[in-house]
Amino acid sequence: MQWLSRRKLSVKDLLQEVSEGTVDCAVVNELQFADARNYYSNLAAAFDIGSPSNLAWAFPRDADHELLQEAQEFLAAFKEMAP
Repeated sequence: MQWLSRRKLSVKDLLQEVSEGTVDCAVVNELQFADARNYYSNLAAAFDIGSPSNLAWAFPRDADHELLQEAQEFLAAFKEMAP
């Protein structure tokens, strides 16, 4: 296997090249991949190379109550869908 580090390109640019077939693959995190799938539906994950990232949502102490409620409902629905 040969690889080339291309630090001057954004992740979006690299994944666009993968989508167009200009390059065979790119290493990205799961969030970058999920975002790119919104634009390039032909992308597919080949395999995981690490454990999933831990993510957190943070809100200011004076956050709008409705926003917090919507976020809690969204996360609860997401949890129900998870395997």
